[in-house]
Amino acid sequence: MRQNGEMPRRFTGTRTCADFFAGIGLGSWGLQRAGWQPVFALDRDEAKAAAYRHHFQANHYLVEDIATVKGKHIPDVDLAHAS
Repeated sequence: MRQNGEMPRRFTGTRTCADFFAGIGLGSWGLQRAGWQPVFALDRDEAKAAAYRHHFQANHYLVEDIATVKGKHIPDVDLAHAS
């Protein structure tokens, strides 16, 4: 039970995650193997992004410096991590 008396949210579907400083996607790969669905990835290196896209067949990789990213560009996820 949470401190405010509310029960924790129960998992009811796909767990989504965002991968900051994603590189070629090793963090996303591990999370995906554990049942998570990567829906956002970010790094500023286009070569790493190309490798990630190839491995994951994904179009959710943003090639940009994190200092310039606005919150509105990041989807709501269950887990955000940086590696």
